Amino acid sequence: MKNKKSQAAIEYLMTNGWTILAVFITIAVLYTFVLSDYSLFLKPMCHTNIELYCSDFEVTRNDITVVLKNNIGSNVVISSISIGNCQNGTAITIPNDKAETITLTGCDNGGKFKKFESDIFINYYNIDALLNKTSVGYLTTRIE
Repeated sequence: MKNKKSQAAIEYLMTNGWTILAVFITIAVLYTFVLSDYSLFLKPMCHTNIELYCSDFEVTRNDITVVLKNNIGSNVVISSISIGNCQNGTAITIPNDKAETITLTGCDNGGKFKKFESDIFINYYNIDALLNKTSVGYLTTRIE
């Protein structure tokens, strides 16, 4: 008689244990795939080569603003810059060791607080070396 009581208790605890475990797994899966928004924890990052260094940036729903610093050692003319679906074809001169703010307008970057991730393509002309070059980088941030 004593064995039947302990067996019933163990079966009761095991059944409830599996049920509680299933509830916790369901909550974890829902949180991971549905309820969490990883863009809230996204580290903003703008990476270009050291010659045209991206020192600051901001992405809104319709605009992208980047600050590029010229570390080439001579004056450069940026002939075009492209980030995502935004482009600027206006020539911009950046003197040696100076920074210039470039704003790309008329973009469709998505909704506010969403993740924005794109490659950066900068076509520029080195005035002293008489060379056309392309700098490639990437931009990752939340849309403000």
